[in-house]
Amino acid sequence: WGKWIQRHGSDLAETKKVSDFALGFYSPYYATEYCSGDWVQELESARTNFFFDGFARIVQLAGFNYSFRDLLKSSLQDLLQEEMVSVFSLERMDEETQSKLLDYCRKGGKLLLGPRVPLVDLRNQKCTLLADGLGIEVEPIQKKEIILWKGMECPFDAPIHSFSGRNMTTLLKTAGGKTCAAQGKCGEGHWLMYGMGLIHNFDYLVSMTREWITSLGVQPHVTVEPWDVQACLRWKDSKGFLFLFNYHDVDIRSHVTVHAVPSDSQIKFNRKKPLFSRPFFLGRRSSIVIPLRLKNKTVVPLLR
Repeated sequence: WGKWIQRHGSDLAETKKVSDFALGFYSPYYATEYCSGDWVQELESARTNFFFDGFARIVQLAGFNYSFRDLLKSSLQDLLQEEMVSVFSLERMDEETQSKLLDYCRKGGKLLLGPRVPLVDLRNQKCTLLADGLGIEVEPIQKKEIILWKGMECPFDAPIHSFSGRNMTTLLKTAGGKTCAAQGKCGEGHWLMYGMGLIHNFDYLVSMTREWITSLGVQPHVTVEPWDVQACLRWKDSKGFLFLFNYHDVDIRSHVTVHAVPSDSQIKFNRKKPLFSRPFFLGRRSSIVIPLRLKNKTVVPLLR
């Protein structure tokens, strides 16, 4: 590894992680070190179960890599640099941030939001600016519900947010017929809301989340088979590094495909003609790093 770093370390240091979309970081949900009370305990439980051990983990398993955007510090123009912004949201969110997310969607952004839709501001005063702007009404369901997905019964804990609106497409319904995941269009952009907490207890949630993200037109830069092998691409200009990780206690034969790199806006996603596609063998609990170069609009490994 030391010899590898001597050879490639300076190039690696200049690269940046290639992200498929951004997670919107809303600091009031996380800066709770000096707060106490029932609401804070509920918040900490929700973010641990539904974000850290939930959506953020599920998205990684679904084959997507993400960056972070601070929703309070990022301007609207900063957010518009991202193809999609996914926000872990609860019932409380200030009016300015709700307005910023709505404007992001109206101006062409893709907004993925859940497991709750903001209904009040941080002072607990009614504030439904985001929901109203997207043209949806939200109804909390205060009991445990079975949700139907592809004929399967999927249990989720309460509360669940159900949605109604004229210009939305239903993605999931409860057994009682209430829409609990939906998507629609707002201005030049698109949105997708889900109203239940996702915990990575079952692998079907990985497939469900992958379908949601791709339905918004977002595709991963790198795909791997089998899906539970992790990959991360770092890139700058015409060179980069592909990291592959096998966290399992068994050897895995995998196949990795690089569909696009951020170096050339003329290079588009092409599933039929990827930039790089190779099989790899990964021993148990191991990883490999492949130096890559862009040459004649294709990606090639850097040979010794």
